[in-house]
Amino acid sequence: MKQKNLTLDAFKKIYAEWQASDTTIREFCRTICFDEDKFYFWKKKLLDSRNASSAGFIPVSMSQRNGKISISSPSAARTSPQDCSPLCEIVYQNGVVIRINREMTLDMLRSLILLCQ
Repeated sequence: MKQKNLTLDAFKKIYAEWQASDTTIREFCRTICFDEDKFYFWKKKLLDSRNASSAGFIPVSMSQRNGKISISSPSAARTSPQDCSPLCEIVYQNGVVIRINREMTLDMLRSLILLCQ
């Protein structure tokens, strides 16, 4: 298989073929005459590009109905964390940040803290 000037889009097709093949990467690369090291290189680039596109701040809306707290994302649009104007922040060692605003009840706060444990 021609590997020179391979693009990420071209590798996505190869990666999808491998996933459908139900074989190891080594076996798949031998079958299609693809350099195994290059497969791992492109696989890392592909996964990194997917992670980069999913990074960002997603606002979460909490409401209490029928005595139960529900957590949902009000929109798919990404906004910056500064738009929330929190009164207080709880920062965990793993990087999780809970920003508390005026509307948050103690039950909602308790639910968020338990989610992060």
